Amino acid sequence: MRLGLRLSLRQNGNKPAGSQTEDQSAVGQDEDQPAAKQAGDRQNATSAEDQTETFPAVSLPEDVPAVSHEEYLPSTAATEEERSAGGGTGDGSASVEADMPSAKDEATSEAADHTAVDLAANPSAADPSTADAAGVAAGSEVAGQPAESEIDDDTARLPGTAAPGDVPAGSHEDYLPAASLDEALAAVSAHLDGGTPPGGRTAVPSKHARGWDLGLAAAVAAFWRRSVGPAWQRTVGQAWDRTVVQAWQRTIGRLGVSRLWQPGPGVREAADPGARTLALVTAMPVILLVAWLVPGLVLLLVHAFLPAPMVLIAVPVAVALTILVARELPGRWPAPDAAATTTDAAAASTQPAASTQPATDVQPATGTRVAAAKRRAWPWAAWWGLLGTVAVAAGFTVWQLMEKSPQFIVSRDPGAFAQFAYWIADHGSLPIPTSAAAFGGAHPGLTFASFGFATHSGAVVPGLAPGLPIVLAIGMWAHGVTGAIALSPLIGALAILAVAGLTARLAGPQWAPAGALLLAITVPEIYTSRSAFSDTLAQALLFGGLALVVDSFSSRRRITLASLGGLALGLTVLAGASFLLLQLPMIVIAGALLAVRKPQAIPLAAGWLAGVVVGLATDVALDPSALSTTTPSFRIIGALAAGLALVTAAGVAVALIAPARRSARKLLAARPLRWLPEAGAALVILAGIGLVIRPYLQRVHGPANPYVAALQRLEGLPIDPGRLYAESSLYWVIWYVGVPVLLLGLIGLAMVTRMCLRALITWRDPTGAARSWVLPASIIGWGIFAVLWQPGTVPDQPWASRVLVPVVLPGLIVLAVWVAAWMIGLAHARGAGRTAVALATACFVVAMGVPAAAITFGIELSRPADPATRLALSGLAFHSTGAGQVAAVEQLCGAIPQHSSVVLLDKVAARAFAQVIRGTCGVPTGIVTGTAPGNVSAIIGGIERAGRHPALLATTAAELTPYGASPRQIVNLATQQDEHLLTRPPTSTWPVRYSLWMSQPGGTAIGT
Repeated sequence: MRLGLRLSLRQNGNKPAGSQTEDQSAVGQDEDQPAAKQAGDRQNATSAEDQTETFPAVSLPEDVPAVSHEEYLPSTAATEEERSAGGGTGDGSASVEADMPSAKDEATSEAADHTAVDLAANPSAADPSTADAAGVAAGSEVAGQPAESEIDDDTARLPGTAAPGDVPAGSHEDYLPAASLDEALAAVSAHLDGGTPPGGRTAVPSKHARGWDLGLAAAVAAFWRRSVGPAWQRTVGQAWDRTVVQAWQRTIGRLGVSRLWQPGPGVREAADPGARTLALVTAMPVILLVAWLVPGLVLLLVHAFLPAPMVLIAVPVAVALTILVARELPGRWPAPDAAATTTDAAAASTQPAASTQPATDVQPATGTRVAAAKRRAWPWAAWWGLLGTVAVAAGFTVWQLMEKSPQFIVSRDPGAFAQFAYWIADHGSLPIPTSAAAFGGAHPGLTFASFGFATHSGAVVPGLAPGLPIVLAIGMWAHGVTGAIALSPLIGALAILAVAGLTARLAGPQWAPAGALLLAITVPEIYTSRSAFSDTLAQALLFGGLALVVDSFSSRRRITLASLGGLALGLTVLAGASFLLLQLPMIVIAGALLAVRKPQAIPLAAGWLAGVVVGLATDVALDPSALSTTTPSFRIIGALAAGLALVTAAGVAVALIAPARRSARKLLAARPLRWLPEAGAALVILAGIGLVIRPYLQRVHGPANPYVAALQRLEGLPIDPGRLYAESSLYWVIWYVGVPVLLLGLIGLAMVTRMCLRALITWRDPTGAARSWVLPASIIGWGIFAVLWQPGTVPDQPWASRVLVPVVLPGLIVLAVWVAAWMIGLAHARGAGRTAVALATACFVVAMGVPAAAITFGIELSRPADPATRLALSGLAFHSTGAGQVAAVEQLCGAIPQHSSVVLLDKVAARAFAQVIRGTCGVPTGIVTGTAPGNVSAIIGGIERAGRHPALLATTAAELTPYGASPRQIVNLATQQDEHLLTRPPTSTWPVRYSLWMSQPGGTAIGT
């Protein structure tokens, strides 16, 4: 066995993405495609009829795709060929690549690639003897290079030496430690002078020789190689290859499953520690949420949702996931290199076929891009991205904690979510009992359902998704209601970290703080982070899952990242079943990855399906009517999913069948389908223009809503109770992020759509950007137009703005930042200095941030009585709502006597306080509305016969007068609520008063 050790005098992670090392794919080569030598070795080890098609990364005939479909064959013959090729010179050393391979190295690799193409195209020509001769010749040529021919100024080559029998071959993660620098330099000097470095100093410098080793291991190894090994290979090995291996490759192996456990060339993992730290920090939100949600679902379904088992299960799961993800995270991602993208696109359209293209024709352009990438390598970029992102998230958390808006009284979803969380944290199970016996049984007109809580099979079930309450239970257990209120800003900060993580992966680490800041100053993000909204939870799961999927395309170990990312995406339905609509592109993308035999396909699809099935099953188990109340209808979502699944299955079948694949490639290469990428980009722009002019062409209507009519009267608008104002949804986006972000985001979506479609048609992705963007662009693009076309919400602001939080606003911000990074890279590639680049970057961020900051902080020039003009802040940045609600609920619970049964007599009181009294106060609560006093008297008699005290509650004292007892006011809270505007963005709050009166017929009131 030979160990080739390399000494790098600069940190490996700072190398540009375009540079090529011995464990990286060549320019234009897919990251999962085996190198030329590996392809030749495998062809030597496998018979012609067992070989699968191998597609190198050069221009091929139109019926041969450029993405590798080769399976890694378990054969010892390939190992023997590699050993013989490595020692072909007989000098006991193997040549080790430098960081930047020479033209001769690249030409040799290209020639080997052409040999692999010829053998794949003509299986009858795959003569083992010819292949062996070619492999030996190629190995001799590489090994015979002079040691002093290509010594880079910052990289030294070390000769390979024989490793001890108990020491494994050096992997891509084995590097020389810093302590051995002097020894390595001495070894290099001795090698250049013609000497041979000592084996103990070059094989494994960090491992000491064992003094007790008497040579037994070497003797056993030699005996195995000479006798047992060959005999085993001739009998069992050949039988295994003829039966199991061939059957596997002809069936399941064609899907590329074996790549899941075999490493392939890709982006080096031991890269910049700053980038890896940034990747881990921005992946922690989704790791923590998944580690808490999965056991929480199980325990809630088995009625054991308690603090002790949750902590004992969730903490080890979170630690294990963190360790697994930290080991597999890459240290860099494909950068938005404008120059490289332009060159690659031009090369893809003009490069001739592989049979006529010389191997060295593309090298000058490649070297130019690599050199430019080297000059642009800024070691501080990742650390700046990390520190800036953490600072933005921390500042956002403090800001929202100072301005938190607790909604513990039920008026809309936040109050219902808070009551849901309080119940499961206190009781650990669902459903909620109605306690009908406390009212003397059933009575005409007596109900138990209220806003957010329905009755089913004699019990009360929450009509909301359980994901957010399971997370809020952490705060309930830690510090009661106050802790749960403080958890909402923390979830918002986690969501910002997740969005910043995706920005770092797609636009570059230095742009992560810009993405986080632009999102943190938008009104919808602030609004949903101050109260218990599930939209921020969906945002964190969605963008955190996308970030892990992007990581899986840049890492050698892909199973954990792809499966965990898919699971996080699927678990988004725990924040609301309607979020499944945003993830429908996952069906098509998973099929496309399976068609090109990407190893991420199976774990990604399996994780996503597991998350969706578990999430929907939990929703239905806890609320049987959950799927019938989604917007849009779950039937529409199911029909769309079924249609996409059928189309995807047809596409996968075409890609896996060779004749159909060749025909499809001919069609895609001919007009007009060859213009499909440009058509996709144009369609994005036309769709954006259509949303701009939509208000002038259409008015969207739905069922009549008296609440909308009341708001129209308040604003002096024409009364139209059925109007939904959905045609103005794009202008909601302009209100909250401004025109610059919208324009750059749509342009970026068009550019990314063109890039991904071109990569799909040509099967070329030389920079790796298309594979990183394909899933985020699909979900973001589909989500933007699906949400803006039909928001599915009551149109008052800022309530309606919450639908923009999961995908629309963060997606546009990520796309806009990517376009800014692309333009900055283009300017830098054309010679712009760092000062000019820094100024341009600042101008981009300011231009994108000013419109959002203006509406959030209410920055305007106001003119008071004196002529002086001053700057005033009147936005929602420092306006909170719901102050005093927790104290009012505590006062309410204390005013209700013990052993009482509460009856609410009007809809307003029932909406706001029914579940508050039943859950927080722990008192049986019923609702009687629109019924005669005689029925109420019968209910009162039933309560007394059950041995309890009746307590009647209403919003006014006059409602309690007919029942005899003297009413008294137990809640009188004046606080602030959000504005309710239909045609303009919110800039302030409205006052609101909560009033509740109580009477106790038949006894003296004694409060608890």
